[in-house]
Amino acid sequence: PQKETESPYQLIAGERRLRAAIAIGMETVPCIILDADNRRAAELALIENLQRENLNMFEQAGGIAALIDMHAMTQEEIARTLSVSQSCIANKLRLLRLTSEERDTILCAHLTERHARAFLRIKDLDVRRKTVRMVSERGFNVAQTEEYIDSLLTASPFLQTISVIEKEAQQEN
Repeated sequence: PQKETESPYQLIAGERRLRAAIAIGMETVPCIILDADNRRAAELALIENLQRENLNMFEQAGGIAALIDMHAMTQEEIARTLSVSQSCIANKLRLLRLTSEERDTILCAHLTERHARAFLRIKDLDVRRKTVRMVSERGFNVAQTEEYIDSLLTASPFLQTISVIEKEAQQEN
């Protein structure tokens, strides 16, 4: 929201670029002017933040969830806006199923998004927590992680049943 004494314009995105331009002495900068209410301005600012390269996978997922929750955007709308597939958005959102402890371990061990998605196949939270810790301590690559999780699910009839049910549910959707 702008104060009445301020400019009628509001910077929605590109604050870092504007500061850099000012720092090198540029007096004018190219910009795009558009009409946007507060809701649309907030959406655009959040989308710009999602497109920054230094966000981790969980921050990206949280931003996407915020667009859905606060702005009632669909996964398809977000996908179009970010120029990615709807399944990419769905996969990001799935990462939010991991506990904060699991997320922290994954980030500290510099594991990838593929590692994180592989962990989601394990529905038993205690088994998953232990697996995340073990994989991070041993420095497994994605293939090793997936192979280990496959062996866990194959070795345990209970975990295998849950995995089969999950796969069937995904195929129905």
